[in-house]
Amino acid sequence: MVCYIDMVKLASSRNPYCRVRSGPRGTPNEPVARLSQIGARKLIPSNPERDPYLAGVFLAMAQSHFYPHLSSRDTQKRRIDHRERPPSSSLEDVKLQILTHDIATSAFIVYTGHVTKEFLCIFHNPFKAIPDDSGATISGFKIEYTSVPLWPFLGLRERLGKAFGQDVAGLFNADEMETFRRAPEESRNGIEKRKVAKSSLKEEPADEPAHAAKRQRRSGKDSADIAT
Repeated sequence: MVCYIDMVKLASSRNPYCRVRSGPRGTPNEPVARLSQIGARKLIPSNPERDPYLAGVFLAMAQSHFYPHLSSRDTQKRRIDHRERPPSSSLEDVKLQILTHDIATSAFIVYTGHVTKEFLCIFHNPFKAIPDDSGATISGFKIEYTSVPLWPFLGLRERLGKAFGQDVAGLFNADEMETFRRAPEESRNGIEKRKVAKSSLKEEPADEPAHAAKRQRRSGKDSADIAT
């Protein structure tokens, strides 16, 4: 499963849209405005390439492989019955990918997430999950990313194919860049147009004496009119 995320739209959604009520007599409420800006900055990760939002998207993508898809109307009408959930034995390791675009560096970024069955079981039975008090990181969830330069455009297909892998891009020769070739009819029409253009250029010198004679006769007539 592959997902595309517009990071520009994600960044704009994190901006503080809440309107701060004005102070007495319509004066700006600067303290509250500064507090809202501080809260909004906390949502922006220090390293955009390690955004926690991507981890949440990866988890949702992994769970969508095993759980039924319900609309918002169904979730509002009733709660999901535990008997409708698939058994934990049906969970499997999944590999997922997210594609983003970095405008600053003009490059695509391909994130690859590896989610194991054990990690999905923690969310499948959260009350049975054993808390880890040692402070160790939870294993079973790994995210890797690869930056793919957009330029030069020639070879972009091969660079993206290497980042996505054969599961998405299919079989192709990464060492041989694909170029656009003209169709046989287009190349034939191009050759015929060049032949016509060359033949017209060769015929132009033959017509020059006739045009020169006309110009001479016309100039002589004009001079005669001036003399009279």
